[in-house]
Amino acid sequence: MLEAKAVFFDRDGVLNKLVNNRPPWKITEISIFNEIFQIIKLSKDYNYIPVVITNQPDAGRGKLDYAMLHHINNMICKELNIDHYYVCDHPYDGMCECRKPKPGMILKASLDLNINIENSFLVGDREKDIMAGKTAGCKTIFLSNKKINIANYHVSNHIQLLNLFKKIFNEIDLNNEI
Repeated sequence: MLEAKAVFFDRDGVLNKLVNNRPPWKITEISIFNEIFQIIKLSKDYNYIPVVITNQPDAGRGKLDYAMLHHINNMICKELNIDHYYVCDHPYDGMCECRKPKPGMILKASLDLNINIENSFLVGDREKDIMAGKTAGCKTIFLSNKKINIANYHVSNHIQLLNLFKKIFNEIDLNNEI
């Protein structure tokens, strides 16, 4: 069986906007970045499976109930037509193997979905996202105004992210023609 490839997306700050520097805690607070719709479609057009991997400690810390957390994740994924998401709801680092910067969610997704991690990408807006992707073996894209040396690619905004994916996928097309 051929191995799949994926684009792993962090959720808050990548797929949806933050609310007062925190994740949405209510359905009415969900606001998706416009360019993400195109990025997801483009990824699927090139046979990349979009997968959400997200740390959501607020439920474990008692700021949000687990049912609402999963309802919010389901709504975001439904709106973006994403079939797979992995959530670490542990409240603090060091409690599990799934919480980024550890690669547990990426590794689990790769096993569940038969994903070749080396041919996959991770998009994150925090250094711990990029660390998880690097540890797992993905190519990484850091979406931030800050710069870090460990990311394969750096973009400052969602328009640059869309343009980067167009460039990457165009190069894949060119290489496949050779």
